[in-house]
Amino acid sequence: MKDSIDIALQHLVGLTFWDLGRAAEMRKFAFGAERQNPRRPTSRVGEWELHVQGAWRLRRGGVVAVGSRDVFDVVDAARGRWDEPMNNVCDIRCREVFSGASPLVTRASVAANGALSIRCADGLVLETWTDSWAGEQWYLFRPGESGVGLYFEVVRGIGRFGEE
Repeated sequence: MKDSIDIALQHLVGLTFWDLGRAAEMRKFAFGAERQNPRRPTSRVGEWELHVQGAWRLRRGGVVAVGSRDVFDVVDAARGRWDEPMNNVCDIRCREVFSGASPLVTRASVAANGALSIRCADGLVLETWTDSWAGEQWYLFRPGESGVGLYFEVVRGIGRFGEE
């Protein structure tokens, strides 16, 4: 099963990698050309999307640029809570990391334990790992194409659904 997941992840190689924002503490990343969301015309999507509900970090070399826990670091308490847009360190650092040209994915792989690694030509690396005893950790799919994608859930493990 892991081999078929690794093969499916190769669809990301050569695509641009960019940030779509978040829904609560779930980070949303996109790959490939930006396009209009077929289900919500006022929002944008990529060719592929990765929603991460578990732990993640973006790093270059040995330096972490931003990580999942940074969402809870409030920038301005007078403006409100962490879940206000651009009022936490995570939102701000993600905007900084992705402020230039979108990096190209050069490698994508998953470990048997569900840890995902996506490497880019400019040295940027997205890493995920399990931070809970249960629940979905990440979900990779093609927006607008129901039933096609990959997931990692602690209890069920790495999975694939739909057709390529």
